[in-house]
Amino acid sequence: MQLLINDHPVDFAVEKETTVKDIMGSILNWASERSLVFSGAIVDGTVYQLDNAPDISIEKVDNINCYVQSVSDIVIDSIKEGIAYCNRACQHLENKSNTSLSADELLQLQNGFEWIVSVLQSVLHMLGLERDDLRFKDMTVQEFIGSVYSFGHNISSSTDINLFTTANNILHDTMTLFRVLLCSDALKSLVVQSVDSPDVLFQTLVDLKGMVQKQVKNLEEIAGLYQKGNDSEALEIIHTLVDFLYLYMRTCYQVSPVFNINIAEFVYNGQSLEELNIKIQDLLTEIVSVMENNDVVSLSDILEYELKPLINEIDHYIDILLQNIKS
Repeated sequence: MQLLINDHPVDFAVEKETTVKDIMGSILNWASERSLVFSGAIVDGTVYQLDNAPDISIEKVDNINCYVQSVSDIVIDSIKEGIAYCNRACQHLENKSNTSLSADELLQLQNGFEWIVSVLQSVLHMLGLERDDLRFKDMTVQEFIGSVYSFGHNISSSTDINLFTTANNILHDTMTLFRVLLCSDALKSLVVQSVDSPDVLFQTLVDLKGMVQKQVKNLEEIAGLYQKGNDSEALEIIHTLVDFLYLYMRTCYQVSPVFNINIAEFVYNGQSLEELNIKIQDLLTEIVSVMENNDVVSLSDILEYELKPLINEIDHYIDILLQNIKS
């Protein structure tokens, strides 16, 4: 049996563990001691959560891949998802500004606002920022969350003639709040607790810079691989690319609170690092969609003509980040 944590093989001395459930229990204890969250495991291709860990003998399995996250990773991922949703919702509302929303669209929007409230409350709880005196704009954060909930709860029966404007304003304010939390001292403290040291992040940026041109070359090869029918090799390169982009995005969000950096202030050729990252995130979403539809032509075009120029630009932003951190 091979044990992996987050896809990486680890040395693990089996003592009293005889089943998969025992192994997962031991990993849970290991993670808890390090303030990590154990989210589940993939056992020979099957996903299991802690509450349904199987009593299968470890002699009958080939590998167990356990997934753990730091609390700061969960907070950062939640904030990223919140910002991405608000951005998508704003774009959808702008496209519908001259028409009315259907009953189904109103329900989806209502569910979206309820989800936003849930994410904000969870993030605040994990950051330890649930105080009533925490201010945002001209009210407390909790009052703002209450206004988001109230608007969303009543949206299906709303008679507000400025519904689109009100919803857009709330979504933009929510994105602002998410970004405030992303740069907060509370998140900085949480991230610092979750990494070895700021030197680790600095070295990760150096490593990422060394990976950029390799990813650019990979993107240039993908179209040719698909044309030759080497789909599996092309897919392997795409997975490597996605891993690189995940590490890059994660590092950007960790760099912000650790080094007190606002990535919106780092500009190259008239575009901020924050704007670049939003474009990359949007393209990743589009890539997933075309891959699900098995649209090889669109996938190749997106990777070569849209994503490759953005990857090339990462080089310059990392230089700016490293120079800023050194100074």
